[in-house]
Amino acid sequence: MEKNYGLVSVIMPCYDGEKYIAVAIESVINQTYHDWELLIVDDCSTDRSSSIIAGYAAQDYRIRCFKTQSPSGSPCLPRNMGIEASKGRFIAFLDSDDCWLPNKLEQQLPLFEEFNVGVVYSDYEKMSENGERNQRIVRAPVRVNYRQLLLGNVIGCLTAVYDTAKVGKVYFE
Repeated sequence: MEKNYGLVSVIMPCYDGEKYIAVAIESVINQTYHDWELLIVDDCSTDRSSSIIAGYAAQDYRIRCFKTQSPSGSPCLPRNMGIEASKGRFIAFLDSDDCWLPNKLEQQLPLFEEFNVGVVYSDYEKMSENGERNQRIVRAPVRVNYRQLLLGNVIGCLTAVYDTAKVGKVYFE
């Protein structure tokens, strides 16, 4: 039986993501940690993204869809809309052209208690356009501080999870 750490709000911005979004959504559905909600914010896609999203939302109550009023041209506004609507203690990010391994949340959530941290992140692997893994690993440092982040962001957004109980809701600029 899995330990419940609390609800994880997964924020997914989408613009014309029909080619990959089903794989991204299914990578959340297939998580071994089950207490999550997926907030997908469509940034006025011109392809079939919104119908794909609606189909998944109709099948799983944990998936909620939103839409921007006009295309923002950036993932920041859709991410912020998702953060605003989120109900979870933890907030994680996944773009519509990325995917997670099934045990991502199960492995990351215990670290919040074990190390008493506000943000958890990890390495990630780049995939080919057809979804094949090819061992192109992007290594993240074990620890990072604010000063280091000012020099350049070493945290892959798709790997980050943060604890709103420790840092509040943090929005993109």
